[in-house]
Amino acid sequence: AEEKKVRMDSIVISDPGAQQRYNRISQKIEDSEKCLREYEASRAVCEATVQQLKDAWLPEMRRLVTKNNANFSEAFRNVGIAGEVVFNELENEDFAKYSIDLRVKFREGGELMTLDSAYHSGGESSTSTILYLMALQGVTTSPFRVVDEINQGMDSINERSVFKLLVDAATEPDTP
Repeated sequence: AEEKKVRMDSIVISDPGAQQRYNRISQKIEDSEKCLREYEASRAVCEATVQQLKDAWLPEMRRLVTKNNANFSEAFRNVGIAGEVVFNELENEDFAKYSIDLRVKFREGGELMTLDSAYHSGGESSTSTILYLMALQGVTTSPFRVVDEINQGMDSINERSVFKLLVDAATEPDTP
């Protein structure tokens, strides 16, 4: 370090403001590096907090979706069709990309497909939605749901089946 200082002192500076600019820029770099270290420390604390919250939240979320899936699948079986609730984590740290998908099958010989208005009819969407809301009753404490004209687009068979399930669910003991 002393050798570098001696070499630096021996350099003739033709621009008298160069040393001041150098000192100013060196100070900015030093300040920026300090700010970066503080930011990295703060980020590490935040990441640890997020991980703790995720470790507490995610297993409970998986448990609730599994229970909801059982309720949803059973309701679909009772109506004579097939459905499941899938929690998509996508091996991703971005929670905004997590999703809960309803996978349904309304036709014999068909495959379970994610509910999609571009593929499924309005009646199929309505049936899936009301059965999902009914399945949620088993995992929430909300005593009621308000849905207007949920039977729009349902055929008469699904409408009667869903209505029977609603009545059965509403009259079961120890339910919200």
